[in-house]
Amino acid sequence: LQTTIGGASGRAFSMASTLGRVAFACALAFPILFASGQSISAADTLRLEYADSPLYGLDVAQPRFSWIVNSNSRSAKQSAYQIFVSKSANPQQGEVWNSGKVATNATSQIVYAGATLSSDTTYYWNVVWWDAQGSQAPASAVFTFHTGFFQASQWSATQWIGGFNQLRKAFTVSGPIDEATLFICGLGYHEVFINGQKVGLNKLDPGWTQYNTRSYYVGHDVTSLLQSGANAVGVMLGGGWYTQGDNEATRLLFQITISSGGSRSYIVSDLSWKGAQGPITYDSIYNGETYDARLEQPGWTSSGFNDASWAAPTSMPAPGGVLSAQLIPAIQVRTTVSPLTISVPQPNVYVVDFGQNLAGWVRLSVTGPAGTNVTLRHAEILQHDGSGMIYTDNLRTAKATDNYILKGNSSGEVYEPRFTYHGFRFVEVTGFPGTPTLANFLAINVGSSVAYTGSANFGQAVLDQIQHNIYWGQQDNLMSVPTDCCQRDERLGWMADGHLSSEEAIHNFFMPGFYSAWLRLMTDDEQNGAIPDTVPHMRYGSEPGDPSWSAAFPLLVSYVYHYYDDVTVLNNNYASLSAYFDYMYAKVQASGLGKMFAYYGALAFLWFDGHCQQDVRLRRCAALPLH
Repeated sequence: LQTTIGGASGRAFSMASTLGRVAFACALAFPILFASGQSISAADTLRLEYADSPLYGLDVAQPRFSWIVNSNSRSAKQSAYQIFVSKSANPQQGEVWNSGKVATNATSQIVYAGATLSSDTTYYWNVVWWDAQGSQAPASAVFTFHTGFFQASQWSATQWIGGFNQLRKAFTVSGPIDEATLFICGLGYHEVFINGQKVGLNKLDPGWTQYNTRSYYVGHDVTSLLQSGANAVGVMLGGGWYTQGDNEATRLLFQITISSGGSRSYIVSDLSWKGAQGPITYDSIYNGETYDARLEQPGWTSSGFNDASWAAPTSMPAPGGVLSAQLIPAIQVRTTVSPLTISVPQPNVYVVDFGQNLAGWVRLSVTGPAGTNVTLRHAEILQHDGSGMIYTDNLRTAKATDNYILKGNSSGEVYEPRFTYHGFRFVEVTGFPGTPTLANFLAINVGSSVAYTGSANFGQAVLDQIQHNIYWGQQDNLMSVPTDCCQRDERLGWMADGHLSSEEAIHNFFMPGFYSAWLRLMTDDEQNGAIPDTVPHMRYGSEPGDPSWSAAFPLLVSYVYHYYDDVTVLNNNYASLSAYFDYMYAKVQASGLGKMFAYYGALAFLWFDGHCQQDVRLRRCAALPLH
């Protein structure tokens, strides 16, 4: 069983019983199925570097394969496998890699050992397995992956552009299109459209990093969106975490690789693009978004749009550091929640109750005169005085407010934010034209799209509600990094919160790719062995980090290794772990454990001038050999 305890600070703590850990470990170590019959089925749930098919933008030269075996034979297990990798959609040609029949029961962490993978190239793979009796399963379904760039010099796009929050490019494609792949890094956040259609399902993309050391690019298959002849692409940019920190301006690196008849052409970001300010007049992670629909320019993401009044973009410097493919599960819509009630605590003030705290935003449906400003303020609870008004003191400086200014469409208008998110159950609505109904609002819950792999049903309302709260509390704080809260002016990757809730998260979600990415950000932030309290490090948290916070680094390495049999996580982090332990050991030798930097009362003891603090909670420290 797991339980999550939330304090006033928004910190989350996790406890997992020994029974739960043993059951989970057994489930991973022994993929044994108990059923009747004798047939075995094709392997399924194929993954590459923990990602599902199709995968666009793989930049790992020796990726790892995994799958799940299926059989309705009692106590069946794998005795051997054979992997095929090809540039053909029929991977069993195996000209890139044919592993041969490998005698093992391993179904994960199988490292690629074929020919060197080429950048910006599509590959296909599948697997065959044998059971203990030597029976061969049918070949699995085909997994498609397209590589990104293994070296920065392999990009065709080199020019970062900016200056506007809407950028477009019209272009012509000659001849039939065999394949088209988009690679994009729009900082802080981006949404991209081709010929009027949004590309992909991702929200708040790309994921958050320490931008001066690493930024993520995102890959998409856009073959079906392009056409022979005239085309156009449009990109919307938002500040996100990039401008929340020390950076002042958004920027874009963009490349489409088009394959046609054996040749390639490229659409890249450069100064031939056009830019203009769009209807998003303000956006902030903490404060919300203002959208003036009167400033929309219909058709700007399609060919044939007259962009004569648009200006050339500005050449922007690269953000610094390296560009890495975004292999973490992207932020996407997890679910939607309909409101339960609307109250009117004051004249023309409406409070919508969704009945569930969640991370995301509200989709607003509204009809009214042009220039009408509908304001949405978000909160987790109501005032304690019974007034029915929302309580926002816990948000501190975060305004958590979205404004939608109507364009006056008599057929109705629909708005939802693009470049912010909020933690809320209640929404205060003012400026609404007329009297709203429940149908005017829908809560959109977003978060990293990690698969939900654990569940528990106790048949008792209290226990079932606890599990429900665990699920929502964790899901709402998976936003490309694990955050401490989703509502106030923080929402940071606090390290202690991350490691204390990590085993609970592993029980409930498929977390190895997510945590591996966060560990890489920790190594990015590591300075001579010191790890900060928050990763990526900004706004809050000390550097070096409190030992109880920075301990997330070795602990998460251990959890990913033990729970997922991941040796690569040890190899990738060994050097930084060694530096971290050397740094901590030097601090202990210099001052003793009790005099080390402890910023948040995190240690179970405090030591001043060689004596324990005389606090009844801490007296047990007197017996500890601190020096």
